Amino acid sequence: MVNTIWEVYANLRRAGQTAETNPLVRLGQTMLWQGTFHGRFEDKAYAIELFEQHIARVKAELPREGLLVFDVKQGWDPLCRFLDVPVPDKAFPHLNDTEKFRIMVEDTMATAPAQTPEPATHP
Repeated sequence: MVNTIWEVYANLRRAGQTAETNPLVRLGQTMLWQGTFHGRFEDKAYAIELFEQHIARVKAELPREGLLVFDVKQGWDPLCRFLDVPVPDKAFPHLNDTEKFRIMVEDTMATAPAQTPEPATHP
């Protein structure tokens, strides 16, 4: 996340974007950085602890036969075995590696319309 989602958020903030001017900044700030990570994403030990707690909760709450603990580096075999489907005859996709994510973001940002703040409304 540091090299992908956080990097996009930090770059937008450095460019002067705020939660008020950019919905992507607002989404990241509200859901991820303040919500999920309680404003402590940059505290690596805390962020890792949250991930580990989440994984432990999922493992404790789901029946073992209904859960696949899977590292995408393992490729098709464990996934297809779990789903009881044949292994495809094509390479396992690697669509979300850091470099491809950065390219996708750059392409999206290059074609995105400029954001302007909406006027505040007060009841």
